Amino acid sequence: MLALGLLAATILTAEAVAPLWVEPKDLESRDLLHGAGGEKGAPRPGEELRFESKETKGHSAGYYVFGADGRKWKVKTGNEASSEVAASRLLWAIGYRQPVLYYVPEWRMTGAPDPHPGPGRFRLVSDHDSKDPWAFDDNPFVGTRQLHGLVAANLLLNNWDLAASNNRIYEVGKELRYVVQDLGGSLGKTRWPIGSRNDIEDFESQDFVRGVERGRVLFDYHARHKHLLRGIAPDDVVWVCRLMARLSDRQLADAFRGAGYADDVAARYVRKLRAKIAQGLALEKHPPADAEPAGGIGARSERRRDRLRAVADRNDGSRRAERYRDGRGAADDEVRAREGLLADALDDDRHLDTDDLRVAVGVVNGHDDGRAADGGGGDLDLGRVCRHGSEGEDECGEDNERSLDHGTGLQAPK
Repeated sequence: MLALGLLAATILTAEAVAPLWVEPKDLESRDLLHGAGGEKGAPRPGEELRFESKETKGHSAGYYVFGADGRKWKVKTGNEASSEVAASRLLWAIGYRQPVLYYVPEWRMTGAPDPHPGPGRFRLVSDHDSKDPWAFDDNPFVGTRQLHGLVAANLLLNNWDLAASNNRIYEVGKELRYVVQDLGGSLGKTRWPIGSRNDIEDFESQDFVRGVERGRVLFDYHARHKHLLRGIAPDDVVWVCRLMARLSDRQLADAFRGAGYADDVAARYVRKLRAKIAQGLALEKHPPADAEPAGGIGARSERRRDRLRAVADRNDGSRRAERYRDGRGAADDEVRAREGLLADALDDDRHLDTDDLRVAVGVVNGHDDGRAADGGGGDLDLGRVCRHGSEGEDECGEDNERSLDHGTGLQAPK
């Protein structure tokens, strides 16, 4: 009887999970000026809202407020308000779940220390129950084209902050919707460890796709979370770019005008987006990557990365055991952050700045300030890993030696 009950609960839970992506059959006519809530759902211009509380977390100042109609909003001010609204409009347009969101240039609060906080991004919170965060590599859609396309769409928009804390599960009625909720780190330039946002010059300076290697797309992406890019195939990028390409120039411009951008800036964003979309569509003609000869650079890099990951896993396991012995426990988010940072460094270390590698190794070793293993107490010695690999090899490849030998404090193999 108990087994039947558990089975029923599992089935109900599975049925409650809404699709990550819904085909936008009206894509060419979608209103990107107002987004998911439509024109009627927007706060009235100049509306006075009642202050409830102040949001103290995150990059920008925020407030919880109530409108005259009783709806509750979370308001974000600052330089990411515009970028978040524009990015959200574009994800919503191509079929991904997005909250009801507006850019409001003028509004005021009653009962607040500052009644006129300036332009803000208004996100409706009273139409759903906000549940747990979710990670791009830990959700019911892992391995699907829709999830790969969602990551690729974020890269198209230069969103450098793909942390799980920016994603939320929304309970709407009996549905659980997986939503990329915070997109403020978009429309600038991806950099390690923190990129820019809402910066047209930075956005114009960066491309989307660099090429394809062994069937995997190489992106012009230089921020954290690079491990999330593994497995994205050319077909995934082509699929999402075909959706984006169906939007007219007017729709693309409306996404930016609705987010408070001037017409000339909106036009520049549209031109760059068109160029990046074209880069993605060009992958359709890319032939399958030939297998690399045994012993080539790619094979050597894979062996090196496997050895580094194995040693990192052992080191991380030792730290966890020590923390548990001390009664402190090991926070899941801390472990995930360290593993993710190391994976980022290992995933593309041939293109990683030496400062980035130092920060990655330092964080993995538990030094939040980015101090790396330099022979003075660090427990992850990259040179030692290369000298004593699991296969008995004592070389790591010229590209790795260069990355370890230019001022990082890390010694290349002797």
